[in-house]
Amino acid sequence: MIGSWAFSQSSLVFATMDSLYLVTMGRNILETGFMEWYFTSPLQWGVFVPVLQTIGMLFKHDYTGFIQPIISITFLIIFAFVIYRSCYKNASHKYIPYVLTFLSVGLLLSSNMYWVAQFYIHTNLDTAMSLFLTIIALYFAIQDQEDSWLGIAGVFIVMLGLIRIENVILASLIIVLTIATGKVAYRKLLWTFLPYLIFQIVYNLVIIQIDPVGFADLLSVSQLRLVTGGLVALVIFLLISGHKLIQKKLLPMLNLVVVIGIGFLLLGVFLLKPEKIFLDTWDNLYAMFGTGQWFATFWGVVILFFLVKAKKKNVMSNFLNFLIFAFFSMIIILGYFKGNYHNAWYDSANRMYIHILPILLFYLSVVISSNYSLSEESELESDSQNNIGD
Repeated sequence: MIGSWAFSQSSLVFATMDSLYLVTMGRNILETGFMEWYFTSPLQWGVFVPVLQTIGMLFKHDYTGFIQPIISITFLIIFAFVIYRSCYKNASHKYIPYVLTFLSVGLLLSSNMYWVAQFYIHTNLDTAMSLFLTIIALYFAIQDQEDSWLGIAGVFIVMLGLIRIENVILASLIIVLTIATGKVAYRKLLWTFLPYLIFQIVYNLVIIQIDPVGFADLLSVSQLRLVTGGLVALVIFLLISGHKLIQKKLLPMLNLVVVIGIGFLLLGVFLLKPEKIFLDTWDNLYAMFGTGQWFATFWGVVILFFLVKAKKKNVMSNFLNFLIFAFFSMIIILGYFKGNYHNAWYDSANRMYIHILPILLFYLSVVISSNYSLSEESELESDSQNNIGD
C-alpha cells in the first residue's frame, strides 16, 4: 500500500500508443462493460491490464501507471528467493546459491529493457511474472512432490491467459508438457487445469457473442472460434489422459510429438515465406545481442550456458527444455502471421524475450548449481579412489 501511494505520487511511468489502447480499453470497461469498444478490443489485447486501469479509474486516476513498479519489485523478490531456494537444495557449497542468485538478478537488471518494462503500461512484465510463477509452481510440485504448489499454478495460469491473446498458446503448451511428465496424478491434473480451460472457453464464447470491432484487432471472430475449438480438444485430451492406454502408449512419446509438430510448423512457415522468416530471425538475434537494449543480459546467458555440464536430465529439465524451445519457435511462427519484425528495442519480438528470460535464468542457475551437488562430489571422489586403486 505504501509503495502504491509513493509511486502514484511520482511521474515514473513509460507509455506508448499501446499504453493508450490499454488505458482506453479500461475506460471502455468502466463505462460500457464489454459492450462497446473504441480503437481496440479483446481481439487485440487481454483484459488483465485494462482491468487494472479500470480499478485505478474507480479511485479517480486517469491511468494506473504506479502498479507496474509494484509488480516489478514483488516479482524481483520472488525471483531471487526462488533461485536461491532451488540452488540451495542442489549445491553443497554455501556460496553457490548466493552467487547464482546475484548473477541472475543482476542480468535482469543490467538490461535497459527490464527498467523500461517495470514502468511501462503494457503486458510484458505481467506476462513474465505469471508465466514464471506458473512454471515455478509446477516445478516445485513435481520436483519436490509438494502438491500444494498445484493450486498456485492453477491460479496463475488463469492470470496468464487473461494478459495477452497469444498466451493461450503458452498455457496450452504448459498443460500438454505437464501431462507428458506423467508425474501429476490424473485427478490433480483435472483440478489444476480444468478451471482455466473452462474459464478461457467461456470467456472466448462471450467475446464471440459480443463480436467486438476495433481497427487494431489482431484476431477475427472466426479465428477466435478456431482457438476455442482447440481448447475444447485440449479439454477432451485432458479428460482421457487418465486412460491406461493413453498413459502407456501416448504419454511417453508426447514430448516427441510436440517437437515434431513445432518442427513441421517451422518448416511450413519457412517454405511459405523463406525470405521473411530468415530476416525476422536475423533481426530477432540482432536485437537480442545488439540493438534491443539488453546490453549484457543475453551475453551473460550464453556464458552461463557454457558453464552447464552435460549430465542425465530429469523430468523437469526436459519440461523446461521443451518449453524454452517452443517459446522461441512460437515467436518465429507468430511472425509469419504478423507484420515484419525489426531489430529495434520496441519491436514486439524483442519485448517478448522478457517473458522467457526469468525462466531461462532459473533453469541455468538450477542446472549449474547441480554441478556442485553432494552427489556430484561423491561421484568425483569415488572416481578418484578407483583411479588410485588402479
